[in-house]
Order: sequence, then C-alpha cells, then structure tokens
Amino acid sequence: YYPAGWEATIDGKPAEIHKTNFVLRGLEVPAGEHTVQLIFEPTSNIWGGRIAWAGHIVLYILGITIVVQSFRKQDQA
Repeated sequence: YYPAGWEATIDGKPAEIHKTNFVLRGLEVPAGEHTVQLIFEPTSNIWGGRIAWAGHIVLYILGITIVVQSFRKQDQA
C-alpha cells in the first residue's frame, strides 16, 4: 500500500482511497453504475520530467554556443 501519488475519482468527484488487505487500495462506491478512475502520478515523475526538460534546454544552448563559436573562429582565420 503506497498512498503517495494516487488519486481517485468517482464520477469525476474526488474520492478517499482506503487501505485494504495490507497491499491493495479500495474505494467506497455507492450502489448503481459509476465511473471509477484511479490515477497514479507521483511527484517524482513530475520532477523527473522538469529536470529532463531543463537538461534538454541546457544541451540545446550548449550546442548552439559551440556552433556559433566554431563559425566565429572560421571567420577570424
């Protein structure tokens, strides 16, 4: 049972997630037909994506800087 990162909705409304059988998750769903959605989105995924984007931006800037520097050296020679 890992509660961090899990969100649950029943018919689009937030629902509380309960610990069941030491390992599983459960929801109290009223009688009738409903749409249940369990979403796993831990903060580590969000931060990992942000760090990856920052790394890409740094690499692009570094690549552009290297290309510009090589053209400047060719013009001076």
